[in-house]
Amino acid sequence: GTEKIRELVFHHHGLIWHSSIQPIFGHNEEHFWHAVGITADFHIEACGGPKSYTNRRGHPHLRERHFPFTITENDREIWLELYVQALHDVTFPAEVVEEYWRWIESLSIRMINRRTRSEEPIRVPFASIAERL
Repeated sequence: GTEKIRELVFHHHGLIWHSSIQPIFGHNEEHFWHAVGITADFHIEACGGPKSYTNRRGHPHLRERHFPFTITENDREIWLELYVQALHDVTFPAEVVEEYWRWIESLSIRMINRRTRSEEPIRVPFASIAERL
């Protein structure tokens, strides 16, 4: 439900705040947590919940909104690893965790905006993380 998704997004971003990729998000903690609330609304809507994000912000334009921030393949890999931890920590429902992972893993590739490697981004199939959840 919406509360579990909100809990997951907030927990994930709490992990980010204390990680090596935190500088991507700036140093204004109040602004950061405000943005996390907006992000949670986006995730809830993308998963079939209320249209709170679209009603307040319009079309997501994710790449455009994230383009001012450098996001490399390594940043994505850290971000995803923190998602694995967050999914575990909040005990995300087993019946939907694989579908959610497939969405978030695919979405994460589209957020890379500064390529640092010639090879394609590393894919992280659900089977490779399932036992850690």
